[in-house]
Amino acid sequence: MTWDVSGPAEGPSAASLLETVARACANLVGVIAVVAGLWLAMDLFGAVYRGLNSPENVRPLLQQWAETLGGEKLTVKIGEERYPLASLVAVLVVGAGCCVLAWLAMGVMLTGAKIITWTSSDREAIRRILQHALGPGREKQ
Repeated sequence: MTWDVSGPAEGPSAASLLETVARACANLVGVIAVVAGLWLAMDLFGAVYRGLNSPENVRPLLQQWAETLGGEKLTVKIGEERYPLASLVAVLVVGAGCCVLAWLAMGVMLTGAKIITWTSSDREAIRRILQHALGPGREKQ
C-alpha cells in the first residue's frame, strides 16, 4: 500500500474556511443588531402610542420630570398672571428623549445592515435590498 502525500488535499483551505466562518459570525452579529434595533424601535413606538392613547398614564412621568426640572421655580410672572413652564419643559425633555432613542434604534439597525453588507459575498444584491427598504437616498453611504 502506498500513500500519495505529494500535494495538498483537495477541498477548501484552512484560510478560506476560517474566512467563511468569520464572515458567517459577522453576518450573525449584523442580523442580531438589525433585530435588536427593530425591537428597540418597536418598543419605543409602542410606548409613545400607549402614551398618546391614554395620557393619564403619562401624567405621573411628566409631573416627576416637571419637579426634577425645577417645579415652581420655573413659573414666570408677567404682570398679575403666573405661567408655569415646568410642564412645558418636561414635555420638551421627554419628547427630545424619544427622538434621541428613536435615532439610536435606527442607528443600531443601520449598523447591523452595514455589517451584513460588508461581510456578504453578494454585495450588489444586499445594496439593492437596502435601497429598496431604506429609499434611494441611502445608496452612497
